Amino acid sequence: GGNSSTQAFSFTASAFFNPLTFSLVDNNVSGPDTKQSVAITTFPTTITVTEANTPGWTLADITCVDPTNNSSGNITTSTAEIVVNGPEAVTCTFSNSQIVPSAGPVSVEGRVTDAYGRPIRGAVLTLIRTSDNSVRYTYTNTFGFYRFDEVPSGDFYLISVRAGKYNFENNTVGFSLEDNATGIDFQASF
Repeated sequence: GGNSSTQAFSFTASAFFNPLTFSLVDNNVSGPDTKQSVAITTFPTTITVTEANTPGWTLADITCVDPTNNSSGNITTSTAEIVVNGPEAVTCTFSNSQIVPSAGPVSVEGRVTDAYGRPIRGAVLTLIRTSDNSVRYTYTNTFGFYRFDEVPSGDFYLISVRAGKYNFENNTVGFSLEDNATGIDFQASF
């Protein structure tokens, strides 16, 4: 916790960045926190850096300091898009917060519908706790609703859906679970 940890955070980067995969640790050693940098010689260049999910942690912010103000961070996709225009220094900082478990287990719930918004009965929902790969299943009721009870909080989960003849463009969602999660809905595509 705090601003010092031995936790390693893994990243992947696009072309023009070497190495393409790396890890950083904020362990408050002497001098600045760990960092990764690269010299760019082709302009303009766009580099994408994505942080992998780390169990027990959540990405809180991505800030980019760019003299030309055209680099940005997106915490929804855990990605920084770094645009380098000539001889400039661009710094993007990924800030993470350690997840503090709530007092007890929580629930995860949502609804599954077809492309017209009608409920899908009997859809199978799979909930995976990524820290230990434990798996739980449940089914939707007549109205398309599902619910997982007694789910341990303070971890990262993946939830996916499958339902017979239906196709789902986005059939898997990942999230850090700190409290009850509602509205994790899935809609079949046309």
